[in-house]
Amino acid sequence: MRKVTFYIDDLEWFRNFYDLTDKQMKDLFLDKDSFKVIYTLYGEKDEIYHYTLTDYDGNKIDYNTLNGFQRGVVFYDCWAYFAGRKHYWGGEKPCGVMCIEEVEQ
Repeated sequence: MRKVTFYIDDLEWFRNFYDLTDKQMKDLFLDKDSFKVIYTLYGEKDEIYHYTLTDYDGNKIDYNTLNGFQRGVVFYDCWAYFAGRKHYWGGEKPCGVMCIEEVEQ
């Protein structure tokens, strides 16, 4: 079984991806909360069997509480990475992802 864990912090990712200054970050993301989660996909090759989703403290998060950006961009990019397809942002890591851990169990 394959296990891929994505450590997501979208605001920090945007800061690094676009090389934004603190002032630019403040202007762009004023009143926005950082989306910080740990998203783990389990499966074989490119097929996903199940997932876990928690905050950084280990508390479970209901997938249905997430907004369209979180589900449609961040998680789609993670699924594409898992399946070996090109992710939307085209960088080394999917959108919002700061770190990836991958293991074969």
